[in-house]
Amino acid sequence: MRPAVAGDLGRICEIYNHEVLHSACTFDTELLEGERSRAWFRTHSPDKHPIIVLEAAGEIAGWASLSAWSGRCAYDKAAETSVYIHQDHRGKGYARILYEALIEKSRSLGCRVLIARLALPNPASERLHESVGFSEIGLMRNIGEKFGRLIDVRLMDMQLDEM
Repeated sequence: MRPAVAGDLGRICEIYNHEVLHSACTFDTELLEGERSRAWFRTHSPDKHPIIVLEAAGEIAGWASLSAWSGRCAYDKAAETSVYIHQDHRGKGYARILYEALIEKSRSLGCRVLIARLALPNPASERLHESVGFSEIGLMRNIGEKFGRLIDVRLMDMQLDEM
């Protein structure tokens, strides 16, 4: 596990773009590529909103990041989490490893609240988030539409000051 560098962007995008095309775990419908991917990477400074990668068998097996929850400064101590695992590396516990590292990094950066948005149904992701300490704070019904279906989103948070 290590901080992501610009040279990792191709593999990070490969993992993410698979989900764009094949899953509702992201509501993105455009591939992350070219200048758009480089701009996205630049918004993730290591001292505020880092991206970390997990390597296995000589390749990046997954990545995790913190993103600004809102551009308003009152939300500076809150961050949204993302964790993505390459389809060939699922079921090996890598998402938990990345999440635990992301939580530790969040604390060291002074973050107070982590927020996750889970497209439903996704029992594996729900179990993962609950197991690392997230709690449900709400449900947004029919908030997204992808692949011709309406999708609910479960909002979860982790209060780092309470853990």
